[in-house]
Amino acid sequence: MANSGSHLQEDSNDLVKLNYNDFLGKIIEVLDSDKSQQLFDLSPDKKRLLMNIDELAYQVSLLSINDPFCDQPYQTKCASINFFEGIETIFSDQLHLIQEKVKELLENELPEENGKSISIQNFLESIATPLETLKGEVSNNSISFNYPFEKQYTNLRKQQLTLIVENTFEDQDKEDNDIYKLKTLMKEEALGKIKKAANIKYLEFLYEKVKDDEDAVYFEDLIRRLKLIEAYINDETKPDDYYTVSCQGIEFNFQQFFNNSYAFDSLPIISQIEGYLGEMNDRDKDKQEFVFGMKLKLNGQVHISEGESSFDYHTSFLNLDKKENKAKLENEIEKDKFIRKLLKVVFLYYFVFASRSNPSDDNYDPKSELSYDPVENFEEQMLPILKGNDDQAKKELFLDVDEIFKRFHVSEKLNKLRNLLIKSIENPKLFDTKPYTFKVSISQGILHKDLDIIENSNTLFKPELSKKDGLKYISVNDNTKIDTESLCSLSVDIKFNDIQYFRSNEEQQFSMKYDLEGIKTIPMILTPQEDQCRAIYKQQLKNQASLVCNYNHQRLKDEIFNTEDNSKIFWYQLTFSLLTYLSLKVLLDESKKANKRLFIPLLRLQLTDKDDSSPEEVLMRSFSYVLSHLLNEYHRFSCQGICVRRMKSYTKRNSLSSLYSILPKTFKFDNYKPQLDKLAIIAVSSWECDRKWTNTYQKKNMIGEVICLYLYRQQDTEDYTIRLDNQGTFSSNYDTEEIYKYPDILINKVTKLYNQGYRHFLYIAKSPYSNYLNITGEDRELYFMSPDVINALKINKNDINIYPIFFDKYYVVKLQELNAASLYIQDTTELT
Repeated sequence: MANSGSHLQEDSNDLVKLNYNDFLGKIIEVLDSDKSQQLFDLSPDKKRLLMNIDELAYQVSLLSINDPFCDQPYQTKCASINFFEGIETIFSDQLHLIQEKVKELLENELPEENGKSISIQNFLESIATPLETLKGEVSNNSISFNYPFEKQYTNLRKQQLTLIVENTFEDQDKEDNDIYKLKTLMKEEALGKIKKAANIKYLEFLYEKVKDDEDAVYFEDLIRRLKLIEAYINDETKPDDYYTVSCQGIEFNFQQFFNNSYAFDSLPIISQIEGYLGEMNDRDKDKQEFVFGMKLKLNGQVHISEGESSFDYHTSFLNLDKKENKAKLENEIEKDKFIRKLLKVVFLYYFVFASRSNPSDDNYDPKSELSYDPVENFEEQMLPILKGNDDQAKKELFLDVDEIFKRFHVSEKLNKLRNLLIKSIENPKLFDTKPYTFKVSISQGILHKDLDIIENSNTLFKPELSKKDGLKYISVNDNTKIDTESLCSLSVDIKFNDIQYFRSNEEQQFSMKYDLEGIKTIPMILTPQEDQCRAIYKQQLKNQASLVCNYNHQRLKDEIFNTEDNSKIFWYQLTFSLLTYLSLKVLLDESKKANKRLFIPLLRLQLTDKDDSSPEEVLMRSFSYVLSHLLNEYHRFSCQGICVRRMKSYTKRNSLSSLYSILPKTFKFDNYKPQLDKLAIIAVSSWECDRKWTNTYQKKNMIGEVICLYLYRQQDTEDYTIRLDNQGTFSSNYDTEEIYKYPDILINKVTKLYNQGYRHFLYIAKSPYSNYLNITGEDRELYFMSPDVINALKINKNDINIYPIFFDKYYVVKLQELNAASLYIQDTTELT
């Protein structure tokens, strides 16, 4: 199925084919029933339109619906838009019919005037209010859409500090055979191993700076134990199921998880690679260099847990009788996620923190920590129980582990280590630059040893070559000698650099304010049917003209999101998403016909936080962002959530600031003229729509956003103002070749802006190499930065200037207080 703009057409490919006819027919069936009368409900004062989509989505999910796959989805990673021949036309017709029925139901609910329902556009005019009416302070005691839309920013200054790691490795050519699979394994999995090795090496690097401190033994012990974990989980002599444990019927493999680059992230104190800052290729020398940012996690507060430290938060999982934990265990979907988190903590925290040395003993010697063997004790005392079937014994084991942490004052040791690291990082003295050489190897263990198997399978390699299971055969170590047990290896140099930035004399002062002129808004509220949310709505939001969409969260927990294999989940999600989008589209299309661009701020009231969400709120959160992108193509639509159980004044202010970030802004400069009159910013990304695990051919959805800035001078003054305005989003579907060679929707956007006088374009894409080694050396792996795409954007535009930018973030240490509201670096090469 090829794509032309937003139109879908059929073509021949080996991706699984889809047919949604029965599903859409069931929605039409429900819309034709008495249940459809509940879809819209207007408040008595005619200010609020209730969209009861949850009820119709629930009714559809109860029906027997045919599987959308036309054939078996064998080895299918994802499937969504690859229609069977002839189905696309029916699909389109059914969608239009659903939209017409939704429109009819809405019109029937609208108030009457002279014995006749008013038009949708007239209704929108009656509830849309000028955005200026929402000016006001953010209340400490309530939730509302009020926001102070005027704020001054001054004193931009240059000052930055970062630590970066450079990885250098070889570049190789691509071949479509087992050797290619071998390279793919290295490409997709090796960088995670390198990052984890770099995290440990960074700790060693810092240790050298503080090793003479009396508390440095805790730092030394942390490094020692992390290395023990690496050796333990990569023991090739152990069978595949050796590391598999279970709890309450849920299996978990320690080896598979702890081979990931993020395996140590839940530790309270650990180094982390955060931020992709650049990459350089020297193909003449077969050399490639990555630059990453480093940061330290220092047992800070976990915001989703009422300010508990990271250590206290994670060890709270060990008590299965705790109220919050019991609630998670009662829901099958949340239970699976919770048990996996629990088993990660049991393994990782025991290895790193278990001890027999008590700081409160008179004869306590901190160096005794270095003699504790967590491997031996884990295998003798923990592993047999974890691999067994006695869940009560496991429950008691978890409590015993927690008791060990308390009895031997692990928190006290952590505080000493934390203070030591803070003292080290805050020392303004520059670190010495020191390179480290590693070897990344794939062991011969990935090869078959049995000649009969080799002959029958026609390959030397085990099946793990094409799977993540192959991680166990990849090793990273600092022994650079030739290893006779290695099948192949790459050389990696890692270097830590300390870069410090200071304030320069260059300073720009300006003011910023929101430009609300002519913008009308209809706020929208998405809320669960829960007592606290009801109280907030009745007391604080009821008088706001708005669109209201609520859902029965308890019913969703009990009947829909109760088990992972419940087919109702898929049908509910799809129905809720489709009907919400079409209902809003019916409303906003009428405004579009009248050439009026509305602003719809969607505020989600949530019962859980983003980092610890219940399944139904995961749906509401993720769908609201999709909805925002789709409706932003013409209107202004933004979304933001507020957890009603953890409301603080700063979180409400931050949430509203995010909600209104899409609005136009003006920046006024004093005695300074920016060099460009017009600048367009285009950000692009993509996600997979249809793909098989075994096939490189795929269909992707390209998404993007356009932001424009233009300069003008204030009348009768020498002061200049820049206006920043979000020009909307775009999206379209493509196959693998089209999207990275000639994405016409992107090209058309650039051409349209070019015709409007824009000659300078910041072209932004997500960093493509943050998780992969580009050992194939192909330009197409630059994704949207490939030469093909850049050249296509420049066709017939000789004076266009395109500035390709990858974006990411990294962390810095602030060594002194600053008055500046923001900081910047003029030359990005200073990052490296």
